[in-house]
Amino acid sequence: DIMLQAKKVCERNFKGDYLLSPIEELIKKPKTFPKAELVIGGFPCQDFSLAGKRRGFASERGSLYKAMSEVVRIVNPKAFIAENVQGMLSMPGVLEKIIHEFAQHGYEVRAYPVNAQDYGVPQSRKRIFLIGLNKKALRRRIDREDLKPKPSHERSPVVLKKIFKDLKEPSVSEDY
Repeated sequence: DIMLQAKKVCERNFKGDYLLSPIEELIKKPKTFPKAELVIGGFPCQDFSLAGKRRGFASERGSLYKAMSEVVRIVNPKAFIAENVQGMLSMPGVLEKIIHEFAQHGYEVRAYPVNAQDYGVPQSRKRIFLIGLNKKALRRRIDREDLKPKPSHERSPVVLKKIFKDLKEPSVSEDY
């Protein structure tokens, strides 16, 4: 991330170096990325969102999925997970193009639409999760349903009232 605040949060909670650089610069230096079995991330959603201008790949930001794909190529993990908005489902060819980009690096990629409220988030937030498995690392055929996230709160959504009821007012809280 290129946000200074994100760097501060990361340094407060994790060990290691945090590079405050645009991803386009980091992928020019492949040795920047450590070895990993799993890469998790997302790419900007504004240009695919129903609430946005829906410029899709016509904007620079809308093409940043390619940077994440390049990170996956460089790191070559056993699997990756990418998240974005469900709005891309209503843009012809968008999801297919993104899946194809990752698949070119040897990954079997599946898309899973989810609603965050089915997983305990007190908000209806519809997303797409792309899960990619490195074909060379697979030991057996994976059925689509094997990777589908199983809802934990589908029948009893969490409501904000329940989440906020024990929180202190910001003026007396020690949280940051």
